[in-house]
Amino acid sequence: MAAAAVVAGLGAMLAAIAPVYPRLEPLAFAAGLALLPVPTLAGHALDHRRPGYEPLVDFVHVAAASFWVGGLVALGLALSSSGDRAPLVRRFSNVAFVSVLVLAATGVLRALVELRSVGQLWSTGYGQLLIVKTVLLALLAAIGWVNRYRLVPRLSFDRLRRNVAVELTLFAVLIAAVALLTDLRPGRDRTAGAAVVTAANGPPPLPARRMIVQGRESGDLAIALGIAWPAAELVALDQDGNAVNGLRVVVGGIEARSCGNGCYGAFLTPARRVRVSVNGRVTTFRVPAKPQSADALVARATAAFRRLRSVEYIERLASSPRNRIVSHFTLERPNRLMYEIRGGADGIIIGPRRWDRAHGGKWIPSPQELTPEPEPIWAAGHVTNAYLLETTPATYVVSFMNPLAPVWFTISLDRRTLLPRSLRMTAAAHFMTHRYTRFNGPRKIRAPSGAR
Repeated sequence: MAAAAVVAGLGAMLAAIAPVYPRLEPLAFAAGLALLPVPTLAGHALDHRRPGYEPLVDFVHVAAASFWVGGLVALGLALSSSGDRAPLVRRFSNVAFVSVLVLAATGVLRALVELRSVGQLWSTGYGQLLIVKTVLLALLAAIGWVNRYRLVPRLSFDRLRRNVAVELTLFAVLIAAVALLTDLRPGRDRTAGAAVVTAANGPPPLPARRMIVQGRESGDLAIALGIAWPAAELVALDQDGNAVNGLRVVVGGIEARSCGNGCYGAFLTPARRVRVSVNGRVTTFRVPAKPQSADALVARATAAFRRLRSVEYIERLASSPRNRIVSHFTLERPNRLMYEIRGGADGIIIGPRRWDRAHGGKWIPSPQELTPEPEPIWAAGHVTNAYLLETTPATYVVSFMNPLAPVWFTISLDRRTLLPRSLRMTAAAHFMTHRYTRFNGPRKIRAPSGAR
């Protein structure tokens, strides 16, 4: 809008001096043309989740109105001057006739997009102003019809001048109504905004075993997409692990419908990438063209991990976009574990003993149940929906879930050793990634100096 104000000011200046310097007239006209896309860029046409054709319809609508009102102003000035006005009047009559037809057609298309039902014409402020705009447009069209078919053929310039003055007054009121429409929420957005997001008691339905499932973080929500072409199901959990209803979910460009508690379903055309929008927050999932079971791969990777003497990895753990910690973990056979939280606490576990300390503080001992190590984090429970997502010369990428929590995993495995390179785990208020840095390194976990 700031750029439009500059262009408008420049165009007005050029138009003012064009009678003295006629060569500047094309530049004034160019400035007017440059202003035509501005209402489309600043209005509702480019809002999220709008049809792709809407910006074009909006632009044509604005252009038709601009040629009509601009020509009407020029006609009013011409009628106030002397000279042969008949050619100008007839030329503008043709322009106005086409403009009215285009304006009416595109206005109907815009209304169909902006309103969900006929009742919103009188139940929403947007609809009520649309009625006012339509009435004003009808009055303008009626006056224009009288001008075109009664006054222009008779060259009744005095009556035509009075009618043009009335038309310009109505146009001023119409432009005020349009300005208010631009700031009001359309009916379709009001319907979407009225959707109530609620947390339901209990988890969402589990995906069918034939579905490829992948979990991701979406703001404070844990979401998981299940795909078994052409069916797609997205589930959403809040921070407490409850299913979330009332979300606006678009999967692969299709608005999803409820398929159960916290479940949103749609039917899609197969694609390698599926774009998911949850209340406007977008996430993209990669889906294999030909899904292959990864049950055997996951079992072999679990066994390979348990055979290791030691494992080291960097863990990033978040409960929301605002809260996260980064830690360095070391696991050693048979029952040793050590972690160091960046800027936070440290811990050491050796068999039945444990030591903890705040950042840089004193070690505090406590008893500990025996915990066999190294143990993969994904092995704590039953695994379902294991599928191979991607194969490269160096890695396998697999996804699966533990349905009890539920928890979703995506792991990149070394093709030669089947040891993990990276891991992403998604659960309610628990968004974790691992980057594995060393396997079978020298022993480094020891009791703190001076500990008993």
